[in-house]
Amino acid sequence: MSVTLRPTTLNRLRQLYAQAEGARAAAQAAVDAHTQLAQRLDALLTDACEDQGLTIPAARREAVQIDWDTGTVSLPESQSTNGHIPQEALA
Repeated sequence: MSVTLRPTTLNRLRQLYAQAEGARAAAQAAVDAHTQLAQRLDALLTDACEDQGLTIPAARREAVQIDWDTGTVSLPESQSTNGHIPQEALA
């Protein structure tokens, strides 16, 4: 069984489909940009901390706490080696 849509209905569906595809593409671009930035941040933070003797296990990276005023980076005490990193090491 098949039906033929009225031209006005077909045009409206075509417009909505194009808008939905545009929104999907924009959302995917945002997700991709976020993923790339998160990977860059992770690598930079990991390197900076390791340079100062603080090893951040991959499974614990989301637990890292950064004091943006002092530059102190810390993990919960049970996971850290020295508990902090000076601001200048992150520059």
